Amino acid sequence: MLNPVQLRALTEVVRTGSFTEAAKKLGYTSSAVSQQVAALERTLGLRLVIREPQRIRCTAAATRLAQRGRHAVAVLTSLEHDVRALALGQAGTLRIGTSLDSSAGLIAPTLRALKVSHPRLELTVSEQSADELVESVRVGSLDVALLYDYPAAPRALPPQLACVEIGQEPWDLVTPAGWRDGLALRDLSTHPWVVGLDAGVGKRALVTVCAAAGFSPRISATSTNRDVVLGLVSAGMGIGVVPALPQRGVLEVDVRPLGETDATRRTIALHRRHPADDNVQVAVQTLQQSATQTLR
Repeated sequence: MLNPVQLRALTEVVRTGSFTEAAKKLGYTSSAVSQQVAALERTLGLRLVIREPQRIRCTAAATRLAQRGRHAVAVLTSLEHDVRALALGQAGTLRIGTSLDSSAGLIAPTLRALKVSHPRLELTVSEQSADELVESVRVGSLDVALLYDYPAAPRALPPQLACVEIGQEPWDLVTPAGWRDGLALRDLSTHPWVVGLDAGVGKRALVTVCAAAGFSPRISATSTNRDVVLGLVSAGMGIGVVPALPQRGVLEVDVRPLGETDATRRTIALHRRHPADDNVQVAVQTLQQSATQTLR
């Protein structure tokens, strides 16, 4: 098999017509380039360069070999760049899964930033339920998963997964406009609740927080859509609880911090504890940077 270093040296010698100029291009000495060409001549049993006192002349065999070898050298150079990019976490594939209701606001700036910093990185995004995401990362079909967790009712995670907090949002209390009743959590025990946290673990977190205040909430409706929750409270379905997301438009309800211990929602990123490459850590760091602009 031809030595790619020797072949690269020959292609530059044929292109420039000089050991000296080829050496400048390759970062070698002219003597090293001459030795590489001589070694290739011995391997092939062909004379490739005629050495004269003031110049060199490339043979027809050298020209032919350089023409055919130029493509091979380009392929090998591209492969070398790809391998180095992989080693630096600048290429490869990154598979992200999400179950966030606010994923459009967090995922989009993250993808834009990764495309700028790692233009050769192939990105895929899929939506799954939180339980499906945990299992997908565990078995290796996803690299990073974004989902919600609640300090009041934390998820049980497989030991081989690492959990990184991306951001945290306190809960807001939503009441009809002009609400005159008490606002302490214990004063709200007789009212129906509209829950704007994700089903299952989010609802359990609310039940836990209310239990610490001495009552069990009477839940009249649930929705992960903040606007739906605001509409239901405005329609008299009860009082609501939502993550503290940026407000939009004119509200027909009052929204204020709930202010109870553990009344928060965390956005977390899951990945395997020993990821195969650096892309996972790059993605998590980029998500954290995006969250500073998206979450409060």
